[in-house]
Amino acid sequence: MARQVLHSSISVYSTEDLLLLADLGREGEAIGSIRLISDPIEKCRSLLGVYDVLRDKDRSNRGLLDEALEIARNIINLEAKAAALGELSIRCYKDSWEERAQSIFEETLETAKSIPNYLEGNRPRSLAALGVRLTKAGLNAQAKKAFSEARQAALNVEGVEYYMDYITLEASIISIAEVAILLAKAERPEDAKRDLQTAEAMFYGYEGYQEHLSSKCLLRLGLASEVIGDKVKAKLDFIHLMSEQRQ
Repeated sequence: MARQVLHSSISVYSTEDLLLLADLGREGEAIGSIRLISDPIEKCRSLLGVYDVLRDKDRSNRGLLDEALEIARNIINLEAKAAALGELSIRCYKDSWEERAQSIFEETLETAKSIPNYLEGNRPRSLAALGVRLTKAGLNAQAKKAFSEARQAALNVEGVEYYMDYITLEASIISIAEVAILLAKAERPEDAKRDLQTAEAMFYGYEGYQEHLSSKCLLRLGLASEVIGDKVKAKLDFIHLMSEQRQ
């Protein structure tokens, strides 16, 4: 009966409530409630949130990072797992826990690289998103490595035997353009321009692109050009896109 009451009481706590408890000095209560959360993604996120609150108060608790790491390793969805591990590595770096941070960063890369690299482009997108988070945290060397892996993944999207080559090519073009967008958002304009040029060369260099490659390619190329700041090129891509749709 007591356990039922406890479950009933914690169900009303939102993540914000739990962080407020920690901010009020009731972190033991907050952590106890978090440990009863069944979803490992939410549990990991909440533990990191409490860690952040305590760190801001100069009461950093590395034990929470260890606990969150074990939970993150049990996340089944590889994209969510890579994202959780990435957040952990960033916090370890910020806490000057260098050896631990580097170990988790390498584990993050390996997890992201294990995401199936088929036509949806989830692997390059996850690696590039990691690069953005690392850049925002001021971890430029690690961000460069994540973006490099994202670019390699985008260039090597895997097709399946019943798909035509141009469909696999289309997926690569879209993935590289999306990496370029994330590079631009991470304030890495030269790298973003390089990847956009690669995507454009693949698109316009394909004989018969107007017949086979879909308007999704042009849309991504146009959006990437606009994010990077080449509004003239973006306008041309969107005009081309509109003309393709009329045909």
